[in-house]
Amino acid sequence: MLLGRFLCMTLPDRPVLPDAPPPSEDSLSSPRRRVSWWRASVIGLFVIACFATLYFAATLFIPIALAILLSLLLTPLVRRLARIGVPRAVGAALAVLLLLSVIGGAGTMLAGPAAGWLDRAPVNMAILRLRLKELQTPLDDVRKAVAQMEQAASGGENRDVDQPQTVIVRSEGVVDTLMSGTGTVVAQFALTLVLLYFLLAGGDLFLRKSLRLAKRRGQRKRTVEIFRRAETDISTYLVTITLINVGLGVFTGLAMWAYGLPNAILWGSLAAVLNFVPFLGALATMVVIGLVSFITFDQIGYALLPPITFYALTAIEGQFVTPSVLGKRLTLNPVAVFLALMVWGWMWGIPGMLLAVPMLATFKIFCDNIPRLATIGALLDRR
Repeated sequence: MLLGRFLCMTLPDRPVLPDAPPPSEDSLSSPRRRVSWWRASVIGLFVIACFATLYFAATLFIPIALAILLSLLLTPLVRRLARIGVPRAVGAALAVLLLLSVIGGAGTMLAGPAAGWLDRAPVNMAILRLRLKELQTPLDDVRKAVAQMEQAASGGENRDVDQPQTVIVRSEGVVDTLMSGTGTVVAQFALTLVLLYFLLAGGDLFLRKSLRLAKRRGQRKRTVEIFRRAETDISTYLVTITLINVGLGVFTGLAMWAYGLPNAILWGSLAAVLNFVPFLGALATMVVIGLVSFITFDQIGYALLPPITFYALTAIEGQFVTPSVLGKRLTLNPVAVFLALMVWGWMWGIPGMLLAVPMLATFKIFCDNIPRLATIGALLDRR
């Protein structure tokens, strides 16, 4: 016992090795993280390349996007014609001819009034300035008093600050400026019509190609269901939005005609087209109607009625009609809509702003019908 105590006191203690730290999560998953970072980098570069291509080749991709949207809009008509025995190629030709006749008739009816207003733009702006003179009179009096006080304090010569000066500006007419790009517009429109015909006549070509890639029978059935449901939802959305905008244009034209505004059909058509651009389209139409109203009517109080009426119509359409007709399932996040307007407006200009919301809604509907993309569809939803 005494020997045991002596050995315990004399022998050195066993060195205690520090516990080795557990392997970090970064060391275990570093290869996977490298792969994920590489994958994210490749996807980011691919997205940037796609946007750059869309930006620099806008002349090519605008007709393609417009043809795809128009094909989704006219597909129900071609299918109904096919059910009554009309061949699909003939039905597609009839649908394209119907669209061409509608656009041609509307363009012929509105070309004269629109060109007249554009040519008279300088004169109309001068008239508008005279109409707004009543509102500017108090500010002009203050400006004259300040100018006289400055002249008296500086001891300068007594000059008439309101002496009119004649400035002659000779520039190219507005119509001539717009007509300078007619060749490009006509070529894009022809390309859109040709591509639209092939898309309508081809029918379920892309669906059949997708079914060939699917190996299992259950996968084929799932592909058909997703494609049919997405196509139906997109067609329903586009047809509904088009009818709502046409209705807004009709009511706007009737209201402007009731107030006595000239070329009421022109302002109703403008309201219908620009309503495809949320927020900015209604604002631009209200400004145009307000300017025309101030040019037409002498009394400022009466001139305010047309823009106020249009604002009431857009409020009713946006708050009650569209939500009740489309329902909550096809509503879009306002932030996503605004970002889409910014991006596509920057890349494609006015055509991009007109196509931004239909393309965003089409993308959301596809995401809603594909399980792997449901998260993206939920982000684009308003709920």
